[in-house]
Amino acid sequence: MTGEKLPFQELSLVRRLAGGEASKASLSAGVSELIATGLYSGYSPFAPGTAGSVAALLFWPLLRRLSLKTYVVFVALLYWAGIITGENIEKALGKRDPGRVVIDEFVGMYITLAGDPGASWTDVFLALVYFRFFDIIKPWPANRFNAGDGGFAIMTDDVVAGLYALVIYRLTRKYFSGLIIGLLAFLPGYLARRIGFLTVRR
Repeated sequence: MTGEKLPFQELSLVRRLAGGEASKASLSAGVSELIATGLYSGYSPFAPGTAGSVAALLFWPLLRRLSLKTYVVFVALLYWAGIITGENIEKALGKRDPGRVVIDEFVGMYITLAGDPGASWTDVFLALVYFRFFDIIKPWPANRFNAGDGGFAIMTDDVVAGLYALVIYRLTRKYFSGLIIGLLAFLPGYLARRIGFLTVRR
């Protein structure tokens, strides 16, 4: 991702998507880029996948208000849009699963949080950690999808990672939420004291 142009500089990508024509196709190409890159969060020079996952949470306060049925329909539509736009970007760049495509991270995060509208922001942070963990290690069959080409492969490995994260997240919420919250509260102070101790010793 280092050195990639910012979206407002990325006219070449829009033109490639539009076949070089400055027309309605250019508008369609721009929309495709906007969706696939997760509102341009995929252009983050550092950890674009994590940036996309965090950007997805900006919409969580609205999405948590939806009924479960409407929520599932929305995520399914986003998955479908990701297949189309992700494949468009992949073809335009001539590169398999480009790092800037992070709409799959949006879908994965929303799957992880599905059915938990009452989640606190501590819980949401935990969901983010779980999803990023499974998205990075890509357990079977996510690794099989990740090895494929096209929009379906781009999106589906994150769906699998989201399902893994959902299971672990819900188990944690049910049985270990107090322990996790305690650890999250304890760690910053512990690390600060540890760093201070090491500084004094030096």
